[in-house]
Amino acid sequence: MKDQKETDLTCPECGKEHKVIRYERIVGNTQPELKSRLLKNELFRFKCEGCGLELPMIYPCLYQDVEKGYMVWFVPASDKEQLDKIAAFNAESLVDDNYKNLNKQYKLRIAVSVNGFIEKLLILDEDLDDRAVEVQKVMLVSQLGQTGKYRNDKVRGVFFEMVRQDDYGYTVLFQEAGPVSFKLDMEQYYKISLRNRQLFDEHMPEGFCVIQEQWAIERFREIVKDSMSKKGKRRRKA
Repeated sequence: MKDQKETDLTCPECGKEHKVIRYERIVGNTQPELKSRLLKNELFRFKCEGCGLELPMIYPCLYQDVEKGYMVWFVPASDKEQLDKIAAFNAESLVDDNYKNLNKQYKLRIAVSVNGFIEKLLILDEDLDDRAVEVQKVMLVSQLGQTGKYRNDKVRGVFFEMVRQDDYGYTVLFQEAGPVSFKLDMEQYYKISLRNRQLFDEHMPEGFCVIQEQWAIERFREIVKDSMSKKGKRRRKA
């Protein structure tokens, strides 16, 4: 895979021609400048040198961190051809000796939006379990839906954020209230991660996979079901 590709782009506003670089593979621990630009969302935006027009510039990108042991493949949700390539890669990795150990060496993830891509890098770069983070998001939304202030407000998205070193939070985007920040409950996070590690492992596909809202909702339902079952057994014993 080539690390970068130069392509021609014409500004739709003023017609100025540009040569732009698409970074198709980034090794974060050896390319800190590119990593920094990625986290600032500078690699997926085009700014015309003529008229100043800014537009999103979306393309697939594979991010790898050898030291921390994770790889995230950003594939726009509409790019079926690229998703098919990853599916073929996953299938090959089950039988090809060159790729069999990828699952043991790396956490392999797929992100289908720029925000989701950046968020996944932030989570994994902090050595956090992204599976527990995604489940905690679902729990947070469930809790907020039971409170008077946000009960009737629709949640449009939940994003992990770095407040400062070793201090994390979530930004919840409400339909009416807009973005609201909440501190990440680390005690709850560790309970989710440690108590459900086996459950999470049992539902991990081989190869690159999407670990986001739908996966977390399914795991949350299983956790709730298991908790209710245990409570029922305790009542019967009493």
